[in-house]
Amino acid sequence: MPPVLANESCVPESLECFIGALETFTRQSFGFTRITIAYSGGLDSTVLLHLLSLSPQLKERLFARYVDHGLQKKSSDWAEHCKVVSASLGIPFQSSKLQWTSVKRQGVEAVARKLRYQALVEGRCFETDLLVTGHHQRDQAETVLLNLVRGSGVSGLSAMPSIKKIVTPKGEATHIRPLLHIPYSAFQNYARHFKLIWIEDPSNQETRYRRNIMRQKVLPVLTSTWPDVEKTLARTAEHMSEARALLDRMAKNTLDKLSFSRLYFDFEMLSNLDWLEQKNCLRYWFFNVFQIVLSTKHYDWIKGVLTQNNQSQNRAFSYQMKQGGVYFYQYRLYYLKQPLRPYRFHGLVKAISDCQDTLQSWVLEREGEQLSLVSSSLIESNVYYEWKVATHLMERFSEFVIQSLSAEDVVNRKKLKAFFQKNKIPVWERKVWPVLVFDGVAVSVLGCASCLKPNVEQLFKSRGGGEKNPPPTVSIFISQIECYKLMGYPY
Repeated sequence: MPPVLANESCVPESLECFIGALETFTRQSFGFTRITIAYSGGLDSTVLLHLLSLSPQLKERLFARYVDHGLQKKSSDWAEHCKVVSASLGIPFQSSKLQWTSVKRQGVEAVARKLRYQALVEGRCFETDLLVTGHHQRDQAETVLLNLVRGSGVSGLSAMPSIKKIVTPKGEATHIRPLLHIPYSAFQNYARHFKLIWIEDPSNQETRYRRNIMRQKVLPVLTSTWPDVEKTLARTAEHMSEARALLDRMAKNTLDKLSFSRLYFDFEMLSNLDWLEQKNCLRYWFFNVFQIVLSTKHYDWIKGVLTQNNQSQNRAFSYQMKQGGVYFYQYRLYYLKQPLRPYRFHGLVKAISDCQDTLQSWVLEREGEQLSLVSSSLIESNVYYEWKVATHLMERFSEFVIQSLSAEDVVNRKKLKAFFQKNKIPVWERKVWPVLVFDGVAVSVLGCASCLKPNVEQLFKSRGGGEKNPPPTVSIFISQIECYKLMGYPY
């Protein structure tokens, strides 16, 4: 591997920690075509921008991005400063301004962070894009302390990872903090050596923000007694990160052995484990599927529901979180960003050109707002539901409507209820269960071929040959996860 700097002598020996960080990051960035630097104009991101610009191996892939929070009067001036500095280093620059939403339940800091990362990874993807930020050792120490006073567990005390995946509705990227282990004092020395100019954000002095309280009041007191406290707190984060990795491995091994679904958390499958092991598996599952960290009050509620499940006739429970709702039904835990709503897909299903071969397996799939039927073998490990459709209707399948079950649909409600109970379909799904509609009439209920009433069945037989010779049918399958996507689950 060639040297990361064209002239390493330009960095003094006292700042060699930056060269080591640059070497590590250069290896990590191999294969990525675009590197976005979160550039605010402050000391941290200015040092990061300058350091990465020194590397010929990185220079052509760098992009600087400024996100204007709109919280400071001079924020537009700062954007211009960042543009000028980026141009002086030969790095393409882009800026954007945040569109604020309600902060009632989450607070300014949390909402700003969420919106900032959404803006930084907009239009990006894992395969090609890296996002880098200038977090340092003091940031890590502050995060440990903040999470400690919140009563966080192992995940919270592991603080900020040096590398992680970011997924937002607008884009995704691999996020790396290449300078996380470097002390803040080294950043100051670096900036002085290279005569860098940066912006001092006055909000950093405002103690109405919790992080600033830690920075301005708590850390100085701790440092006066323990000079290396930032380093030791960062080391605590490393220890907790290792502990979390081990807990994650244990949970993953447990869930993998059970072929655990990502659609819901099934406590019945873990009934042989004690609460601590169940809780660890739930923590891992919830974060990996939804990127949500559950709190103590959430775990307390879940544990309480598990106890009530043994005593209550009504086995449906719900809990509203900031990010959505948690629902319990028969020892299964579900998560919804918002309640499931009625839907209707019309004219979006690709027609089948040759549907006469009833031995074929026709599978319905959803991609965005597009539905399509494909001839495919069923995967043994998947759970499938089935529609039965008269063969003579399949040539007009493009005219079918796939929609949620409504009160007007003529179906056998008694048989439908028995089907729901047998298959553990929760009450909120029953209101939006998929049906096939042709010519304004429900002609097939997903998974329940016997749920149609006799007068509806006549539509099947209209070209089929009478009562004694019912027309042949074609089976259309949909996997459980595709069914959930159809109904509007966040998967």
